[in-house]
Amino acid sequence: MKLKTFRGMSLIEVMVAVLILSLISSGIFLLITGAGRSSMDSYYEHLALQLAKESLEIFRAFGYERLLVADTHPIADYQINQWQSISKFSLESGIDRPEETESFERFIELQKQDRLPVKGILVKITIRPKPSGKAYACSSRHSIELAGVIWEQPQ
Repeated sequence: MKLKTFRGMSLIEVMVAVLILSLISSGIFLLITGAGRSSMDSYYEHLALQLAKESLEIFRAFGYERLLVADTHPIADYQINQWQSISKFSLESGIDRPEETESFERFIELQKQDRLPVKGILVKITIRPKPSGKAYACSSRHSIELAGVIWEQPQ
């Protein structure tokens, strides 16, 4: 009597299949983690840009005349020529920001522009993530700078 032999998969075939599956799954894993990292980087870069724009718009609203005396009469929450932590909520201005805002700090510099026929003040804002925060670990940029000129209004 003949015994029926069943041909199954050999150990080498199983190992090759496992190797192929592991290469495919590790590639997909790297793709997903890279996309997540890129997404976080974009989020923190966008948040830093919005913080810089907010500061510039606040100074634009104050106007040229108020910025001339900013050294002697400081503007609440906006210190000039020093690094300052940015808080989530400001009691002075009433601005409520996302929680991740506390992972950033800003530097505001004011420069008078007197060489032109119209006087102005150059407002330069630098936003950077704090070295101890999550934004620093996720960001590819170490700082964002935004500048604008506040012109003297005609009388």
